[in-house]
Amino acid sequence: MSTKSVVQGGRVAAMEGDADPTPLRIRPDREDIYDEIRDEQRRELAGQRAELDSMRTRTSQFLAFVGSASAFLAGTGLTSVEQGSRDAVFFVLAGLATAGFASLAYFGIMVLLGSGGLPRVGEFQFYVDSPKLLKKAETGEKAPSKAAFSRYMARVYEAMVEHNDPQVSRVRRSYIIALASGAATLSLWSVLLWVRG
Repeated sequence: MSTKSVVQGGRVAAMEGDADPTPLRIRPDREDIYDEIRDEQRRELAGQRAELDSMRTRTSQFLAFVGSASAFLAGTGLTSVEQGSRDAVFFVLAGLATAGFASLAYFGIMVLLGSGGLPRVGEFQFYVDSPKLLKKAETGEKAPSKAAFSRYMARVYEAMVEHNDPQVSRVRRSYIIALASGAATLSLWSVLLWVRG
């Protein structure tokens, strides 16, 4: 039996050309084991989505906070230092703080898009194609047993988790860079005010 899932429109469809997902040597009397494996894969998939949602929520809040704080600190720093007394230290700190905020904005937007650093929307798989699964369960000469279908669903969820895993890792990296950039931005503006304020 082929274990390769078919991806259609961001969903994992049932495996084409295979009316009966029942593999050889399946144990119908071990139905509870297959159910547990299926549920564990589904929990792992739900965990991926929860992590993505959490990173997106925190990033949007952090962007708003750092944006407001940077506007205040930058405004205070630029107005408190007279034009003639702005030396190299001032411009270096201000330039680094501006670059830090630009980095925060870029990688923050990448997190919100679900991307790992490239300006594109991430394509994750969190839903199965229900009509395909119904067709899978109800057609063919031999209908799959509950144990066989639980095993089949476990493999479908496993394929979805494996597809999402590298993308989630890239979004996590963008999230960490965004947090570090925001912290650096606020620190640099604070140092500028302390040194030249």
